Amino acid sequence: MPVDFTPDSRPDPAASVLGTRWLLIAVGAVAGLAHWAVFDLLTDHLAYDRLVLGLGVAVVVFFAALMMMLGPVRPGRAMAGAGGLAALCAGLMLWASLRFDHVSEFLDSGKPLVAVATLAVIAAPFIAALLRERGGWRHYQLLFDTSWESVLRYVAGGLFTGLVWGLLYLSDTFLGLVGITIIDDLIDLDPVPWLISGVALGLGLSVFYELRDYISADLFVQLLRLLTPLVLGVVVIFILALPFRGLSGLLGGLSPAVTLAGVSLAGVVLVSAAVHGGTAGEVQTPVMRLAARVLSGVIAVPAVLAVYAVAVRIGQYGLTPDRIAALVAALVVLGYGASYAVLALLGRGWMGRLRQANLALAGLVVLVSALWLTPLLNPERMSVASQLDRARAGGAVEELPLWEMAWDWGRAGTAGLAELRALESHPEHAQLVAMIERAEATQFEYEFRQESEEASQVSLHEIVPLRPVGVRLPEGSLDRVSIYERMSLREGCARKFSDGQPGCVLVVADFDPNVEEIEGILLWRSGHGSVQVLGLRIFPDEGSHRVSVIGSTATLEEEDIQRVLNGEFEIAPVSRKALRIGDQEIYPYN
Repeated sequence: MPVDFTPDSRPDPAASVLGTRWLLIAVGAVAGLAHWAVFDLLTDHLAYDRLVLGLGVAVVVFFAALMMMLGPVRPGRAMAGAGGLAALCAGLMLWASLRFDHVSEFLDSGKPLVAVATLAVIAAPFIAALLRERGGWRHYQLLFDTSWESVLRYVAGGLFTGLVWGLLYLSDTFLGLVGITIIDDLIDLDPVPWLISGVALGLGLSVFYELRDYISADLFVQLLRLLTPLVLGVVVIFILALPFRGLSGLLGGLSPAVTLAGVSLAGVVLVSAAVHGGTAGEVQTPVMRLAARVLSGVIAVPAVLAVYAVAVRIGQYGLTPDRIAALVAALVVLGYGASYAVLALLGRGWMGRLRQANLALAGLVVLVSALWLTPLLNPERMSVASQLDRARAGGAVEELPLWEMAWDWGRAGTAGLAELRALESHPEHAQLVAMIERAEATQFEYEFRQESEEASQVSLHEIVPLRPVGVRLPEGSLDRVSIYERMSLREGCARKFSDGQPGCVLVVADFDPNVEEIEGILLWRSGHGSVQVLGLRIFPDEGSHRVSVIGSTATLEEEDIQRVLNGEFEIAPVSRKALRIGDQEIYPYN
């Protein structure tokens, strides 16, 4: 048989692997130096902070996307895709930063960073899939695999980078025992730590890519699927308990809404894991398919309640950037939950339709994240407009977020304060102007709240309802609790229930027959779905009254306050008298 000496034109797999490894190491080194130049060198020499912001966002997004794409995508295409995404993110961040006089104020809330990170993280796999094959961004399997592989690559790269630094510090300590400080001296050089981190990350990413046939994202998807019945059980129990427990616990603030949206989001992730892999890779066992389908049908319930909780809060106190962010997040999760519920009811083929819906919904998240950084969805301007409407309607001055407008809401907030100053039709205009001036002069929110409490002319006796109906306290005695408790109590009373009752109550009774002073138990909503409890004892003190907080501990729910307000309690004798609410017994000094 003749021997063919023609050179093999096929690429050598070993050479290809080695080339990718060195490429990622080199890119990691350049990325480290670029981060050092922007975040260390330029920040010390550039006075124009918007330029640093634009360069910083561009550098972070470009190299993060590039190192994620390299390997699956050819270098030239990867650089073009990463460059386009970086330019988009940097441009949007610069545009949004114009809402504020200073970039530091713009970044303080963290919401712009969340928006741009969400945009980059979700858009990058779409771009990578598009660059891998024509129309790849529409291929669910390719897109899903690209997304999961990217996450796992960065997890592995981050762990390897941490190990490298741990070994360096251990080696430095070890060599220090014999007086050798070469590692410490190198780390002290400005660009070296950035360079080490970049090289280590690039090496970690390259090794994970080389072992992609052995470390598959399918392993993590299979582990996620095992959690589906657990989350389904939790959601079903929650739904079954709703008719008995009511909705009052959902209305204490944004925390319940975040919890509800988080559970719905967990359900979305688990259902997506269940349908991953196309017809052949989706869950096959009847029990798991049923669990995934039922979960698809019920995760919209907590999402609806999350939207409802935020909407009630907005209805009570108007828009703020935090509430807008919570509402947008809840609506996005509701979009997923509602889509999943409808598709789960359509019969056979629901998993395939859900995979296609995921593509559209991911695109929606990218669009919303981008809009957050444009004038079309300007939370500060929308919040100012809402608060101005409340003020024009004669809303209470104490409920207006004046400090936030002065310090957190940028140029829109400053303009809003100017309009409030000129609002002479407000029934409390003089107090409003005084509070605006105090807000503008007070840098820290806590100091402003404290000064506002001290300057308040409304006694707690006019705010806190007393039970049993008809009991009285010495005038001014309740105002003698500490300023910290007064501030917290006013906020708790302002967190009204859906029926309009205040979120606080004071039960006055002769709890201890051996004590002559007036005793009471004070309950109020904390704003986190829980209840604060304080025991009080009021002493006569030179013509006035002194209040001693004697403390109390109890595990109550917010609807217990409503029960007390409605008279559903009793003063019950035990070894000493206690306030009994249902099965709970509370003493003024537990």
